[in-house]
Amino acid sequence: MNDTVLYSSFEDSVVIALSPNPWDGEWMNRQQVLSRLARKVTVVYSTPALTHWELGSQSWRGARWFGGFDNRDGVWIDRLPRLFVRVPKWRFQSRLVDFLAAARLRRFARRQGKSKVVLIVYRPEFVGYVRTIDPDILVYYAFDAYDTDQYWTQFLSDSQVFLLRAADLVIASSHAIADRLRITSRDGSEISVLENGVDYSAFSSGSLGQCPEDLAKIPHPRIGWTGRLNSKLDFLLLLSLAGANPSWSFVMVGPEVFYDPATARVVEEFKSLPNVYFLGAKHHSELPGYVASMDVNIMSYVVDEDQWSYYGFPLKLHEYLAAGKPVVSADLPSVREYSSVIAIAKSQEEWQQCLLEAIDSGGVGDTDARRNVARLNDWNLRVEYFLAMLSSISESDDTSRDAAE
Repeated sequence: MNDTVLYSSFEDSVVIALSPNPWDGEWMNRQQVLSRLARKVTVVYSTPALTHWELGSQSWRGARWFGGFDNRDGVWIDRLPRLFVRVPKWRFQSRLVDFLAAARLRRFARRQGKSKVVLIVYRPEFVGYVRTIDPDILVYYAFDAYDTDQYWTQFLSDSQVFLLRAADLVIASSHAIADRLRITSRDGSEISVLENGVDYSAFSSGSLGQCPEDLAKIPHPRIGWTGRLNSKLDFLLLLSLAGANPSWSFVMVGPEVFYDPATARVVEEFKSLPNVYFLGAKHHSELPGYVASMDVNIMSYVVDEDQWSYYGFPLKLHEYLAAGKPVVSADLPSVREYSSVIAIAKSQEEWQQCLLEAIDSGGVGDTDARRNVARLNDWNLRVEYFLAMLSSISESDDTSRDAAE
């Protein structure tokens, strides 16, 4: 379909996106989708106000007293004023700060001179913004199974039900998340699935550049993880595999976020092995070079239906496939449909066998097959589909308005 036709009813819009993650941090599906969406329409990205226990932190010291809006990657980033600090136990005060933050976004959107405001809510914590912004189109985009979080509350549950019922469009990043949301909504809400994609051009060409300097000195075979390092990884499994295979190099690329002391102890033991390498966080533009320089890329998640990671769609799945290297994964619902190009291991013995086959004979599938799958899941195609859904809603609203007049 011609772009002009597809976006004609949507191009005169401002998109406000509310997400818990800072734009300048790790690049997740939010940045991938919104930076591409910004090539078509005006996009504003905002995160929650800081809380009182963050006073004096680097984030607080770096904030401007009166805030501002900066453009990054084509997206307007809302830098909230340093004065906007929430005290969660003071409910009225927190609501007031949220109201002021939402009103500020609404004013900025109006100044853009567009006819419609589209609000994308990525977490139920932002429910208080909806009434103040009063969008023409409301989108609830669930990228995780939030209700598995240990800090999930009745307020958040009620907020999620409200968003599911009030939204013009509900999106989940996996079929497993969509299934949970259908149960939660209790009213048969229609939920669309937009699985995570890949910057295919970047990850398929990662092997064309030089191997990153800190990785080049690590001996082959390299078994690599790229992404945030936290409790979703099965470090007991990795500890056993690394200990049993001292000639294999286990390379972990990403920021470390460990809150559980038990997990942290296992991680320290894992780190102490001579064939284990932690290379730290990298800019998202550097990741293709790391993924392409591994011999095997792994998704070694804990398989636990009580964990949020069980239901999500790994951002790294198509990134790994685009690199063309063998992939071995834990048995997650979102991975199973890719068993023709990804080896799925359900036990330590299967992990050992799958890794051995990947190193010795290339594992499941081949380079071309993996890349062909990834190519069909490029982020550009994902955003085209997302825009088509938004345009359909916008056209429907226009038709209803015309009929009323």
